[in-house]
Amino acid sequence: MVRIWAIVRAQLDVSAFVITAAFTATFSQSAFAEDPGALLTRGEYLVNVVAACGNCHTKLTPDLLPIPGMHLAGGRRFNIPPGIAYSKNLTPDRDIGLGSWNDEQVIRAIREGVTKEGNLIGPPMPIALYIKIADDDVKAIVAYLRSVPPVRNEIPESKYKIKLQANLSPHRWTARLAHRSTRSA
Repeated sequence: MVRIWAIVRAQLDVSAFVITAAFTATFSQSAFAEDPGALLTRGEYLVNVVAACGNCHTKLTPDLLPIPGMHLAGGRRFNIPPGIAYSKNLTPDRDIGLGSWNDEQVIRAIREGVTKEGNLIGPPMPIALYIKIADDDVKAIVAYLRSVPPVRNEIPESKYKIKLQANLSPHRWTARLAHRSTRSA
C-alpha cells in the first residue's frame, strides 16, 4: 500500500506540473472573457483539455469509455488511501449538481476546495493545482459548466478515514498522507 501511494504521489507531482504549466501558458488570454461565445469556448477548452475535469467527473463503462449522456455528471468511485471518494456532479442539475450554486460558490469550490455549505472537498480533488487560476479562466470554467446539459445522477457520499479539517488545507493533504505512509513503512 505504501508503494502504491508513493507511485500515486509521484504521478500527482507530475500532473501538478503539467496542469500548472498548461494553465500558466494560457492565463494571459483574458480577451476571451469579453465575448460570451469565446468565454464558453475557452471554458470548454479548460474543462475538457487543460483541467481534464471529465477524467474524474464522468463515469466510465467497463471498456473505460465515458458513459454516453453522463459527461461531468460525477459518481466515479475512487479507492484511495484516505478512504472512498465519489466525484461530484458538475452539471447544472438543481438538485444534485451545481445548478443551485451561484458563480462565487463554484469559484470557491474550485480554488479553495469548499462547498456552498462550507464543507471541505476531500481528495482526490487537486485543489492545489487550481488555487491560482486567473479570474478570467475560472469564470470561463463556470460559464462552460453552466452550459452543459443538466444530468440528474445520485451520488453516494464519500467516506474518508481522515478528518477533513479547516486548518488542513487541501493542498497539504497529499504531503500529510505521504508522510503518514512513509512512517508506517
